[in-house]
Amino acid sequence: MFKLENIIETSKKAYIVDIEVNATEVYSLTVLTRKGKDIDFSFPVVESSDINDILEKIPDEATIGLIISGKGVLYRLVRSGVDSPKEKLLSQILPDADVNDFHIQPYGIEGQEEASIVSIARKTVVDNLIAKFSGKGFISGISIGPFIFNSIIPLFEEHVQSISYKYIKIDIADDAITGFQTNGTEETTVHINGQEIKADLLPSLALGFSLLMGSPCNYAEIPSIGQFASENRFREKSIKIIRYAIPITFLVLMASYILFDTYFGKVENIKADIAENEQQLKQLEELRESYASKNKFLEQSGLLGHTQTSKYLDLIAQKIPATIVLSEINVNPLQKSHSYNKEMTFKRNTIEISGTSVESYVFNTWIKELKESHLFKEVNILQYEYKEKEGRAYFKINIIT
Repeated sequence: MFKLENIIETSKKAYIVDIEVNATEVYSLTVLTRKGKDIDFSFPVVESSDINDILEKIPDEATIGLIISGKGVLYRLVRSGVDSPKEKLLSQILPDADVNDFHIQPYGIEGQEEASIVSIARKTVVDNLIAKFSGKGFISGISIGPFIFNSIIPLFEEHVQSISYKYIKIDIADDAITGFQTNGTEETTVHINGQEIKADLLPSLALGFSLLMGSPCNYAEIPSIGQFASENRFREKSIKIIRYAIPITFLVLMASYILFDTYFGKVENIKADIAENEQQLKQLEELRESYASKNKFLEQSGLLGHTQTSKYLDLIAQKIPATIVLSEINVNPLQKSHSYNKEMTFKRNTIEISGTSVESYVFNTWIKELKESHLFKEVNILQYEYKEKEGRAYFKINIIT
């Protein structure tokens, strides 16, 4: 099971069929299920050369994805960018072929704008497979070849230089596909979220993630599939509307309870805010006392000039938002490399500030305002750690004056 953030509400279950087109067709079915932010999967549910064994496992109106590979699909590394005309891409694979006879799916190569990996398959083969499955549900995505798994390479827990998908060795560098070889290699596995996954299953996993999460994916551009995807999105929206359309009579009966609950919640929130503000005021007063003491010490020690440092600290104090609480201000801090048997040295023209922030966007705005001040040469974030249980982030910044 995978726990993923920022999941878009799309389908709750995806049925991915990996089809190897040779003398006979071999089908492998993978099923992915979304439960809130969790994605559970099982594969292969069925692996068979009889399509009926697959179709009986797929319910009506299901969200379906197809991955087509085997001898019916050609893969080539071509010297043209991924956005090149399809006629140009096809001519480097089959020079005399008619572009209208093929479905073409190019993949970009990391760091090579003038090269791409291109998968092609005859339209008669692909359209025939689409027709076989379209009666069971909505075919929302198709990949010609295995290279669609490029989108989930950053999820690999280990650093891999290549993986083997069936009879293809696929090269990987910098979390992206960089090339392939057609010689057969031994079966490989990777780990995602602590789970071992065979490389042959990675394309199914990538396509399933895309259909469940609504994330961008390099699908084959097939007009009929675009129509299926649009119909599927319309169906999902219709289901949402029906699911959340509460009868008027129920709303009337619940109105008084909702009204009471709303105002009670607001009162409790106000009480919590007052308590938090009192604590922040207390901390602010303690911080001011600490600041006054430290500033006096620094001035007396001759480590900073009174006029300029006061101006810097006044500017910082003026720009502190209410949701940010400072816990420490260190002017000309001690060098970390200091040794006890040597003279102490300090970071001159430097102010280090530590504290907590409740809201990240307020913190970012504060940092931006400090950077825009003409008094400061640099404003750097040294540390920023959000602690969910406390509901606030701890930060440390330094300012070069």
